[in-house]
Amino acid sequence: DELLASAEAGAEFFMLDLRSNFDWREKHLDNAYNIPLPQLKKRLQDEVPRFTPLVIICATGNDSHSIACQLAGLGASALYVLDGGMNLWPYEV
Repeated sequence: DELLASAEAGAEFFMLDLRSNFDWREKHLDNAYNIPLPQLKKRLQDEVPRFTPLVIICATGNDSHSIACQLAGLGASALYVLDGGMNLWPYEV
């Protein structure tokens, strides 16, 4: 609900979906950018904006929390995790 309300209020953020390309094609949020978790380290610096709040998405929220902790340890801020991941996303996509 918070994510949708923020988007409707005009908040700007980058949604990073860590799931496989297959899972992303099956169901994803509008404007979500897909970098599968195994490719993240190689692609993160070139493809993810540094100064935009980041919403991290995975299937369950577990990988997202782990990546958010790693990024915070590297100095990133404005990190958000989609709780429950796409498995619990209750809305149409």
